Amino acid sequence: MIDRRFRKDVLVGYIAQAVSLGCSFLFMVLLTRSAGLIIFGAMVLLTAISGVLTNLVSFRTNEAVVAFCKQAETRGEPGRARLALTAGVTLDLAVGGVLFALMWWFAEPLSEHALSMPEARDEVRLYGLVMACMVIRGTAIGMWQSEGRFLAVGLATMFDQAGKLAVLAVFASSQAVTLRQAVVAVLVPCAAMSAVCCVVLLGRLFRMRAASFASLSQLREFLGFSANTFVSSTLKAGNQQIDTLVLGLAAGPATVGLYGVFRQFLSPLAFLSTPFTAISYPRFVQAISLRKPAAVSDAIRGIDRRLTKAYMALAVVLVPVLIAYLHWVNIAVLPSAWVAFALMMITAFTSGRLWWARPFSNSTSPSLSLKANLAASIALLALLWPAAHWLGLVGVAATMATVTAALSIWWRRQLDGHTRHA
Repeated sequence: MIDRRFRKDVLVGYIAQAVSLGCSFLFMVLLTRSAGLIIFGAMVLLTAISGVLTNLVSFRTNEAVVAFCKQAETRGEPGRARLALTAGVTLDLAVGGVLFALMWWFAEPLSEHALSMPEARDEVRLYGLVMACMVIRGTAIGMWQSEGRFLAVGLATMFDQAGKLAVLAVFASSQAVTLRQAVVAVLVPCAAMSAVCCVVLLGRLFRMRAASFASLSQLREFLGFSANTFVSSTLKAGNQQIDTLVLGLAAGPATVGLYGVFRQFLSPLAFLSTPFTAISYPRFVQAISLRKPAAVSDAIRGIDRRLTKAYMALAVVLVPVLIAYLHWVNIAVLPSAWVAFALMMITAFTSGRLWWARPFSNSTSPSLSLKANLAASIALLALLWPAAHWLGLVGVAATMATVTAALSIWWRRQLDGHTRHA
């Protein structure tokens, strides 16, 4: 499974992630320097709100498109691929509209209670456009992933991150950056790239117009797969970004800003594992279809061994760089915050080594993700608020580390069980 093409795709993914990570880091530096920790914290909270709402209503059409287009290629059924792309883009447009409407309707309570900035109603609404633009490109991204065109996926990611940095730099060159300008900096490249994705997708559908649509039973199969990912994503809303929202309610934007800085510095850990998730998914689908579960298990363990060594080396570098950065931007950090950072590093390490969980679940049984997300959501919703209220940043970090460790143990057992009984 780990052949020359796989290594090439991983290299492309690493380059895209490196460029995106660097631009995201510079965006954080520029925003905190030109606007302050509170505005940066507000952007972190908007990102968290976006993550929760997107998971609540998202069908993750890119995952369904990857599975169906890959199956269509294997079986020689172009109508199956056409169905997946048509149904996928329809769902994307509907979900994008719903997300924008939710942000518009709930702008006042979100700005007042989540951001603690009642005057930021219009900025919240504007961020709804960012969310809609991100969602409507899902089918196009899935199409590229199923075809192994990870360079196109990487270019889209790099354009988003480099574009928002460039727009923010223009704003920061003449004055202190406002929250609205920070949101516009994110929106402009996101909308442009989503427009490109939609044009490419429509062009592909036009070229496929001669292919007969798949049968009604296959449409039901696609909708059933999408329904599973919808339920899984809805449950995931309870454990995705909820830590940031709870911390914001308990401690305010400044603490969230520090939490966001810590997460930004830990993002290189995710950088190491993120490319494997997208690249392995179509290969997992193919291996499971060919009844080769051992190939999946061996690939996961081989990649995990390499990731562990890389994590250890990277962690040694991250801490002194973070200390130097905090000194440079004049952010005072209490000893308890360093405890929280250590716990966050453990969480990042553990979750990074679960890069395979989602593609493994979608390739074998989507109900695995449903169970994992349900359990994690219940645990976090029950534990996060009291932990944040009593222990602040440390409480949130400890809760996340504990729940992530429990999930890791559970997923490893599922992998071992599937390999033994297949």
